[in-house]
Amino acid sequence: YQAFRDVTARTRFLEGVGTVGMVFAAGQPRWVADVTTSPDFVRGQAGCDLGVRAGFVIPVLDAGTTVAVLE
Repeated sequence: YQAFRDVTARTRFLEGVGTVGMVFAAGQPRWVADVTTSPDFVRGQAGCDLGVRAGFVIPVLDAGTTVAVLE
């Protein structure tokens, strides 16, 4: 998964934009059944190239405030 990690490291995630940004903004986890067809998954092509299909995005909360997102 090094190629996917490299793409992720170069990707700027904005609050409210894309799956990661939406989870950050809402503070709610989200399941993506197929990242290659989800318009909200901004690295869909990289996932497709690696055979990645599903994703689960989880907010990390501190006192009710999202401070990070795990994917």
